[in-house]
Amino acid sequence: MSARRPWIRAVVALVPAGFAALVRAPVAVVALLAIAGVLFVAVRVVSELAGDRRGAHPERMFELAMRRRPPPPVHEPRDLESIQTTVAAQSRTAAGVHYWLRPLVTDLAAARLLAGVGVALDDPRAASVVPPPLWDLIRPDCPAPADRLAPGLSPRLVLDQLEAL
Repeated sequence: MSARRPWIRAVVALVPAGFAALVRAPVAVVALLAIAGVLFVAVRVVSELAGDRRGAHPERMFELAMRRRPPPPVHEPRDLESIQTTVAAQSRTAAGVHYWLRPLVTDLAAARLLAGVGVALDDPRAASVVPPPLWDLIRPDCPAPADRLAPGLSPRLVLDQLEAL
């Protein structure tokens, strides 16, 4: 070998080491593929156990998507029970209607009038839009009842008239 080509000596020295590496390479590749396969199976099993549906068959995914889910539970607002109790208890007497129900009904009627008809409760046109029994209850100048124990209004009548607004 010549002194001008020192790289030849390095290549000749590396050929046996490279040949030995080539012989060991298939064993290492097979070992790496085996480890990758085991990891793939482990991930697949864990995802199935966890309910991950990305790897599911399309038919199975369709079945899962079409399965009817129960509707969410209906929770009544917290104030609804107290309002129901107030209406039931205070609608019997004129004083209960005036002092307890009138503020609730006035707020509801004012909101419905403004949203539905575009008339404010203090607008003079409101008296012509709201039916008489409801207007007598919600009008801004409504006096306190003379006989506090007189019969009150029917909650059903008031509700029907509110819904009609």
